[in-house]
Amino acid sequence: MCLKMFRKVSSVMHNSYSVTKVLHKHLKVLVIFCRSTNSVTTPGLILRNRNSSTEIGVQTDIKQNTATGSEHVVTNEVTSSVHSNINTSKKKYSKDVLEYLNSKDYLKPVLCSFPQKLLKRRKVAPDALYTVDRDVAKNLVDQIAQDIVKGGAPVFEVNPGLGFISRGLLAAGIQRLWLCESAVSFAQQMKELQNEFPERVKVLNKDLFMLAKLAYQDNMDGGSRVQSLFHGVPKAEWEDDPVMKIIGVLPSLSFIKHVIQSHVFQTGIIAYGRPEFYFIMSPAQYFYLTCRPGDGYFFYRSTSILFQLIFEWNLLEKLPRTGFLPWEAKHSIKKWSKLVKVQTIDPDFMYLVKIVPRRDFFRTVVSADQLQPLWFFVRHHLRSRKNRVIPQLEKWIPGCGPRIIMDGMTIFTEFGDLTPQEILSVFQKFVSWPEYPECPFLASMETTFMKMESATYNIEKDSDDEIEEVDEQS
Repeated sequence: MCLKMFRKVSSVMHNSYSVTKVLHKHLKVLVIFCRSTNSVTTPGLILRNRNSSTEIGVQTDIKQNTATGSEHVVTNEVTSSVHSNINTSKKKYSKDVLEYLNSKDYLKPVLCSFPQKLLKRRKVAPDALYTVDRDVAKNLVDQIAQDIVKGGAPVFEVNPGLGFISRGLLAAGIQRLWLCESAVSFAQQMKELQNEFPERVKVLNKDLFMLAKLAYQDNMDGGSRVQSLFHGVPKAEWEDDPVMKIIGVLPSLSFIKHVIQSHVFQTGIIAYGRPEFYFIMSPAQYFYLTCRPGDGYFFYRSTSILFQLIFEWNLLEKLPRTGFLPWEAKHSIKKWSKLVKVQTIDPDFMYLVKIVPRRDFFRTVVSADQLQPLWFFVRHHLRSRKNRVIPQLEKWIPGCGPRIIMDGMTIFTEFGDLTPQEILSVFQKFVSWPEYPECPFLASMETTFMKMESATYNIEKDSDDEIEEVDEQS
């Protein structure tokens, strides 16, 4: 243990503060900075064990006063200096967040109930994002009130937090509002809303954006978590009006990927009918979903193509990023980074986007029996963004290249060069060829489905995820 600890110390022994952090971590001791009474010597360290009164002296490049047998005296000057340094490092991470919240009088009474993780800037994507600005919430509700009230479908609000959007929706006339809040920190706000509107508000201790996890657990143990979450939602035909409306701040694209999967296999949330979404998302997320081939292979992926084929969308409003917690950590944008194009898009805003599955999807895009082959066709050929169309299709049906060339493509045309509609057109031609029913494409698709059923294939983790991972690390 000692060798391991001193190896750690020597590797970072740049100053006494670094030594202190290592000793505190590995010896589990309280650290007290001391100054010798001898004017010649420099500050030393006394480490006091948490579980006993034993004192441990540490000899580094710092000399202790051993001439006298007296214990070193802790001076207020050094102690306050150390605490000042530590506090400064903490404030640097959250000072601007606290200043913003303190500038809102209505937030001061509830500031102490905020989870600590919301008050710090995050370097990675958070599990949840919350609306904390009442003015931003009012603007948001004003943009969607007319549409969201229409039809009387139940409304799910994901991670309502302080309830600013919730109260705006209730004031707009929502009769069935289901609040999906899993954080105990906001349990009091949820209880108050339910007590105030007992006939209109229902609180669910679930995070709807974690629907993929609930569906996976149901698949493993035969449970009914997803079914219980949507208990009370009537089922409808695909071309009927939306059966439910969902509003929330997206922390990542995982939920949209899961909805695409549910649409392909007609399971989960899609089994009830067409949902209508009102998402607050980052400009980068919006760009990933709606980008075109000319935006670069790094962004234009299978998720982008499937999203644009399945959904209709409309950018309703740009909302201040400061109105949502937690904030992202500040980072410098490197000019050579492939992500610079995305990181410079409206960094001070979040986008309010309305997303609805196409009502005529099964009439104008593909039939129900060709939906799963389309999904596999897109994912398989876009896994490598530079896959060339003719060589890839000739692996399934040898000698089919001239048919593609007749449509204006060349041997060098890549799948990443094609728009979603052009990829759909290639797929429709591919499945219309007489060799299609006997080609290995269907067998390969069935093998993929078998892996998914045996839980050896993670459908939520695909090549698109590297985009978000790199974005979080940059």
